[in-house]
Amino acid sequence: METTYVIRLAGEAIGAARLMPVGAALEAGVWLAPRYRGEGLGKIVVARLTALAWRQGAAHVVASTTRANHAAQAVLRHAGASLDDAGDGVTARIDLRDAVQ
Repeated sequence: METTYVIRLAGEAIGAARLMPVGAALEAGVWLAPRYRGEGLGKIVVARLTALAWRQGAAHVVASTTRANHAAQAVLRHAGASLDDAGDGVTARIDLRDAVQ
């Protein structure tokens, strides 16, 4: 079952994040309001999502983005993801045995 979270900053809803089961993995998705992008919040949200996924017993987290979304790719790399740009977009895989301490 997909779980969606509201991202709040100082009580204001500024985005959403989700985890959805896909086989042995959980797929992560993050959206932040444009004025909050580039502030490092994406890194914090992805770190929290990977910690939640680890606690739920997932082997890894997957995510996808467009080739043009370099900011999302940087956030995913920061989280320890391996990126694959074959196909229509970029897919990421975070091995939770390596990413969560």
